[in-house]
Amino acid sequence: MAAKLQPRRDWVMRRRRRRRKKKKKKKKKKKKKKKKKKKKKKKKKKKKEEIRAPTSSNVPKILRPRSKPRNGGIH
Repeated sequence: MAAKLQPRRDWVMRRRRRRRKKKKKKKKKKKKKKKKKKKKKKKKKKKKEEIRAPTSSNVPKILRPRSKPRNGGIH
């Protein structure tokens, strides 16, 4: 007889069982990536153009003055 009552008793006990409160999982904080600082480019100062004696590139070879004669040639 006791065997027949057992299932009902289990059911009643199960009904009365207190449910445990579920623990909330803590969310892991994401590490913030450090932003790389951009290097500032230095602005080049524009040199003021000076009026200079004509450079060797734009003077014909014959007119080019030489302080020292090269190859011992007459000039």
